[in-house]
Amino acid sequence: MKNEMENERWHLDKTIEKLQKEMADIVEVSRTSTLELQNQLDDYKEKNRRELAEMQRQLKEKTLEAEKSRLTASKMQEEVMPGQTSSWFHPYSEYPSRLHF
Repeated sequence: MKNEMENERWHLDKTIEKLQKEMADIVEVSRTSTLELQNQLDDYKEKNRRELAEMQRQLKEKTLEAEKSRLTASKMQEEVMPGQTSSWFHPYSEYPSRLHF
């Protein structure tokens, strides 16, 4: 009877050890996966940040080009029709606050 109980306890201890090792393996795989996903997320954020900065730079550049074109057109109209205001060509006149960066 005593040998039987010791044998059963030994089997239970081995089962617990096996389960603890499996849990440790699962935790390690989970930790590794989490780190990989965090690195992918960080890379994605950085890529999007760079792309956004580039798009903002391009938008600013295009806005400046458009403003230069508008000013050139106004000057040309003033040369052709002195004394008249250039009310026919103000593409941004409804949204002046959007020109400021």
